[in-house]
Amino acid sequence: MLFCSIASSSSIVRLMASLPTKAPIATHNLSRDWRRVCAAKKLPRVDFHALRHTHASLLIAKGVDVLAVGRRLGHSRASTMLDKYRHLVEGADAAAAKAIEGLLK
Repeated sequence: MLFCSIASSSSIVRLMASLPTKAPIATHNLSRDWRRVCAAKKLPRVDFHALRHTHASLLIAKGVDVLAVGRRLGHSRASTMLDKYRHLVEGADAAAAKAIEGLLK
């Protein structure tokens, strides 16, 4: 079983998986184990890090605030999120215009 803890290093918050003993799991071991799970479950081989991007993309698609998503990922600046996920929020301008239009009627 995996536990998650948040470790702070130089004001950067990192999510770190750990064993029940609280010892950190080396990233290469985590990636190796993920590949084994994918193979055993006959899932497409997807890089473990891609799950991070999928997580962020799904949250943004569900309307979660980009700043909140960025905090979950440990980004210290909104610009970092917008640089990577701008294509997912471009339709938000039309939604904002529609919302204000509805409020002004």
